[in-house]
Amino acid sequence: MAIKIELSKQSVPINKIPKHSVDWVMRVLVIRKGSVISYNNSRHEGTFQTVILVDDDGTKLQAILFNKHIDTWEDFLKTNKTYYIAKGLLDRVKPNCTSVHKKIELTITDNTIIKKSDNVVSTHNFSNGFVSLEHAEKMPNGAIFDLLCVLVMMNPIIVKGDSKRHKIVVTNEREIA
Repeated sequence: MAIKIELSKQSVPINKIPKHSVDWVMRVLVIRKGSVISYNNSRHEGTFQTVILVDDDGTKLQAILFNKHIDTWEDFLKTNKTYYIAKGLLDRVKPNCTSVHKKIELTITDNTIIKKSDNVVSTHNFSNGFVSLEHAEKMPNGAIFDLLCVLVMMNPIIVKGDSKRHKIVVTNEREIA
């Protein structure tokens, strides 16, 4: 318990952490865990997984887990749960990779500390990129945006030519009759 209290006191927003710093603690909500993907390049081969995190300010950060770290944190890191993360490797976004943050991404290392937080990240403060369902229904087809909602149903994959997609049903209410 004492460790969580200390982590809480030290926690800072993602955008306040200096790049390349190792002395920081962030409190974040896991909003998405990607699939485990194999890679093979001239220097290494293995697997990686991306995890999208968001802090109380709504700032998103992509965390990357490689090889053994995927197995280490697989059963612990859960979507829609809040964690304190410290001592990961913060580095600039690689130019040939996509990321949710314009400047930095987080690599989980052997030294990274991850502890579950009892203090949840409030999604009510998010203002950058999330739109309401009412606003989304006024957007043109093909628009790309972030939406916070409750999944009601996901239909099987629809395949048309080279395109694969799901038809999903969402709601803005937690209680579904």
